[in-house]
Formats: sequence, structure tokens, C-alpha cells
Amino acid sequence: MWDARRGRKLIEESWNVKLHEEMLPNYDLIIVSVNTEQLPEVVKFLSTAAGNTPILLFNNIWQDLKSSIAPLSMNNVVFGFPGAGSGIADNRLRGGFLKMVFLEKPRAGT
Repeated sequence: MWDARRGRKLIEESWNVKLHEEMLPNYDLIIVSVNTEQLPEVVKFLSTAAGNTPILLFNNIWQDLKSSIAPLSMNNVVFGFPGAGSGIADNRLRGGFLKMVFLEKPRAGT
């Protein structure tokens, strides 16, 4: 992974991923970063598991935002896009991060 936040630094590490099969609605913030085709399933899960926890959704959504996250409330979701890029090849994630995050213009209730 190239880290361009402070110059250009190559990071080569392996991380063990711990998957949680259930979630309790007691978090300060839920950050979601999934491919667009995965969004409907994630939204369905969060609609019953997140409660009123704020959700920061990193995705490149091109359709109507409100319908893309239904049945979640627009008041609980903030849309953003990381300054990053990646791809998976041969079961390896290769990517890079920049020092910026794009967030939507604030809405009433968020």
C-alpha cells in the first residue's frame, strides 16, 4: 500500500481480519466502506442493528442517496469518499491513501 499522507511511503504488512457476526447499537460511529453492489445488504443489516448510531458511508453512489440507503434515515447517515484507491488481484489488496477525505455538505439532522 502506498501511503501518500506524508510523502510517499510503501507499507507492506499483513492484517488478520476479525469478522463480527452480530452488532450491538452502542457505538459512537459506524464507518461503512463497501462496493456499491454490497450496499443493499449492508443497509438491510444496519437498519436492524445500528439503532440511532451515526453512520459514515464511504461509497461512490451515483443514484438517489435517500433511496440507496432506505430504510436507514438520512438523519443518521453522512456520505463521504476517501482520498484513496485500490484494487484486488491474486487475492491481494493493493492500494493507496491520500491525506484527504471528501464529506458531503452538512444537512439538517446530521
